[in-house]
Amino acid sequence: MVKPVVRIDDLRLEFLSQAGPFEALKGISLDINEGEIVGGRRRIRFRQVRDSDELAAATATHQNQCADR
Repeated sequence: MVKPVVRIDDLRLEFLSQAGPFEALKGISLDINEGEIVGGRRRIRFRQVRDSDELAAATATHQNQCADR
């Protein structure tokens, strides 16, 4: 069995409005496995980071990609 890189369990999001609380998300659960792509306007590829050097390299790459936009 593949261990997920990201696991969301029972996510809830509530906003307060003039009419009272509004539940935008209620009970959302999902797993994202290594190599899977999450879609939308910007697609994100998930992978497991094994140590602090790898995390620093991944962060620098992400910052460079954002700066190029």
